[in-house]
Amino acid sequence: MSLAPGRAGQVVASGTSVADARSAVTVSVDKLPTAGNGASATLQLRGSGSTTGYRGTLRFGKDNKVSLKLERSNGGDVVLVADKLLPQRATSTSTAFRFELQVTGSSPVSVAARAWPVGTTAPSWQVLTEDSSSKRISKAGTVSVRGGLSGSTAAMALRFDDLLTRTLVPVTTTPSATPTPSASAAPKPTSTPRPTTTATPTAKPTATPTPSPTPKPTATAAPVPTPAPAAAYGSAAVGTTTYAVPANAVHVEPRGDSKGDGSAASPYGSAATALSKAPNGSTVVLHAGTYHESVQVPFYRALTIQSAPNEAVWFDGSRVVSGWQRSGSTWSVGGWDVEFDNRVSLSAGKDESSRYIDPAYPMAGHPDQVWVGGTELTQVGSAGAVTAGTFFVDRAADRLVIGTDPSNKEVRASVLQKAIQIQGAGTTLRGIGVQRYGDHAAVLGVVSAEVPDVTLENVVVRDNASIGVYAWAKGAKFSRITVTDNGLLGFVGSKTDDMVITQSLFARNNSEHFKAEPASGGVKLHNSTNVTVDHSVFQANVTRGLWFDIDMRNSRVVHNTFTQNGGDGIEIELSKNIVVASNYMHGNGESGLKIFDSSVIEVSNNMFTGNRVYAIRMLQDERTSTNPEVPYVLRDVSVRNNVLVAAPGSTSVIQVHDFTERAKAANLGMAYAGNLYYRPSAANPSRLVQWTDGPNLRSYSTLSEFSAATGNDRSSKLVEGSAIVGSDLRLNATGRSAAQGVAVAVTDKVAQALEVTYGWTGLGPLEAPQQ
Repeated sequence: MSLAPGRAGQVVASGTSVADARSAVTVSVDKLPTAGNGASATLQLRGSGSTTGYRGTLRFGKDNKVSLKLERSNGGDVVLVADKLLPQRATSTSTAFRFELQVTGSSPVSVAARAWPVGTTAPSWQVLTEDSSSKRISKAGTVSVRGGLSGSTAAMALRFDDLLTRTLVPVTTTPSATPTPSASAAPKPTSTPRPTTTATPTAKPTATPTPSPTPKPTATAAPVPTPAPAAAYGSAAVGTTTYAVPANAVHVEPRGDSKGDGSAASPYGSAATALSKAPNGSTVVLHAGTYHESVQVPFYRALTIQSAPNEAVWFDGSRVVSGWQRSGSTWSVGGWDVEFDNRVSLSAGKDESSRYIDPAYPMAGHPDQVWVGGTELTQVGSAGAVTAGTFFVDRAADRLVIGTDPSNKEVRASVLQKAIQIQGAGTTLRGIGVQRYGDHAAVLGVVSAEVPDVTLENVVVRDNASIGVYAWAKGAKFSRITVTDNGLLGFVGSKTDDMVITQSLFARNNSEHFKAEPASGGVKLHNSTNVTVDHSVFQANVTRGLWFDIDMRNSRVVHNTFTQNGGDGIEIELSKNIVVASNYMHGNGESGLKIFDSSVIEVSNNMFTGNRVYAIRMLQDERTSTNPEVPYVLRDVSVRNNVLVAAPGSTSVIQVHDFTERAKAANLGMAYAGNLYYRPSAANPSRLVQWTDGPNLRSYSTLSEFSAATGNDRSSKLVEGSAIVGSDLRLNATGRSAAQGVAVAVTDKVAQALEVTYGWTGLGPLEAPQQ
């Protein structure tokens, strides 16, 4: 199949009709892509016509990379599993891959794919999911092979051979889980990298206290598991994952000792023991219970650490507190000698509390945490201030004072700061929960990924005092993680080139109400390139949802939902070359999207609704940079094919403002086209667009006025009166009618990020919101 740039082709096995089937083909390319999004080979099952079916796509990309993804196409392509990079590479044009797609079942439909170099052993399914949506394809259909080439990849040919499709007996389970990767050569250790904040990672794990013994589970033969049904986003519930257990796995149970030999019949008694003894490349299986530990994955160890099938595993930094004595309306317990550092800084030994602490929440920097009957109490500054729902740590008298009756309730208090420190490159952590650690900010995350190629999957990190997850190395992947209710930040990434965050949930972080700056909220990333954030939800974080800050480059924010965050849904600051596309920004406290001192930003096919002050706000201040790669200027921003709904009472839909009063928006390379604007009436808000003009901030009340003055949005439309977006955040009948003829072709960069045909025309997000 010879292809020109931006072109595609398809061969359909006409007359075939299969439902439960496996299709395979051998694929190679006549040249290796060096630019663009490369070449793609697609197998399709349950097809109808040329645009309907389940598709598995094998992509040959730049740098010899090969990836797989799964899609459903019937009325708009829906990505079921985003591109997953395979461990194999296409090292030459003679490298041929055997490529398989399997589709079975009807409610749900199970879809899986795998690919491997011809002549090597076939792996288990590398990407797999279940489709339970109302648009799933349950009927039998045709088999087809497709090929495509990105618009910026040189002409080339795909070779297909040995196409074989077999019908299968219907099954009710999904394909078996991905096997544990084989051991790789141990990397040469290097000193632990330092984040740009100059914070120093902990060199050694904290000593492990001995918890109360947990009953030993009965050893049974490891089952052959089926992966849990895929949720739309966030981790599977702790205790529901079913990862395969290799025969040579290292077993652990939370007895709080170092006994055992790691076998299924005699598990180690602590995770710390297992991780110190597990050989490189092995799988450590944690059995059900509470691990009251601080552990470290050492250098030289690429381990897979996972829960046993259908067993709930929690790392818990709190312990039970008993012996309460009542005095009036409070209860206290003596001998409380746990003392956390309450100086707030990302650098050990420094005190930057004044920068972080909001005077309205003076106790935010204290990592102490207490729960009574599962309900968290609020810390106060004196014993006299203790009332129902609050607590005080009396350091002078070594006692803990609470204002909630502990009778017949379990009382727990945080005593540990660090849960899991990953210093073994290539390590995978999956199927567990981490909670209630009293971490100081300089601990740099209750869970830290400190080396390249770390993967977290189906992991819950919640209710910790400061930062949930911290990463500072390239190639990390965070898939289906749930990070909620952490005191300062849910997730921090620094120098995390090539990182992927996908299908994850970040909610209610900054629960201690730190100031918005210098760091707080759902996710903050900086000093990284080629980062992808997709198919995730950022909800009700106290300040921002997602913050790109300082030297984020060549990165993508696509197919996400940002809702009810206290400040901005997304902020792009001091960064360059970022695509923000096919996202929903709804009901955020300030802007849906803020762009601050950043350049070459593509804002395309997003839905902005109900954001309190602005849909989009763009700002320039006095900061400068000597780095020509990221010049700290607001420039070259493209706003295309967005739905921009003004909230009643908002200031304006879009604002471009220069605090220095020097810039003119006409000289900043702003390009708006193909947008659909909405406001309830001409007076609400009366300003549609605010536009910097040196010392003036000009306001345009209508779209025609704005277009005539600036040349922008000539193909766009403004609707007033009846709503155009429904409660499902999709265009309603009025909106769909208004949208006719509005959209313009997406740019090549957006097409590549959204994986649509170059020159594709469409308005708003490609996929439904994650709700």
